[in-house]
Amino acid sequence: MDCIVLIKYDGERNFNKYTIRLLYNDPRKWGLGKDTDSPSSVMADIAEKEKEFPLEEVMELFSIVIDKFINSAIMKYGKQCIALVKLEEREKQIYYSFYIQTDEGTIRASSFICPEALKKVFNTSVNVNG
Repeated sequence: MDCIVLIKYDGERNFNKYTIRLLYNDPRKWGLGKDTDSPSSVMADIAEKEKEFPLEEVMELFSIVIDKFINSAIMKYGKQCIALVKLEEREKQIYYSFYIQTDEGTIRASSFICPEALKKVFNTSVNVNG
């Protein structure tokens, strides 16, 4: 994976609350993605256009990000929060970075292990498998 995947929920927007971006590390390549209210369809479109990402794996990972991070952030901090996920490859593994912005400040956590990063950002245990 020679790119960074950004998934952002912006509760301050009235429309197109999600930003989905695939940003290549190679500046000669264009990125993929857009602002939307249908994030899963944008992710599916990106997976179809970018053949190196298997659709099933992309959608499973995307589901974890949306269900376990963004929806949990909205439940805990309210619909006006901003929640951002950055996925990138480091040391041949996916490196997860989670950010939540509220009126009170920014909360962030990063890890090679998704549940560990989620636990740090929410200061509690989160089950990513169910």
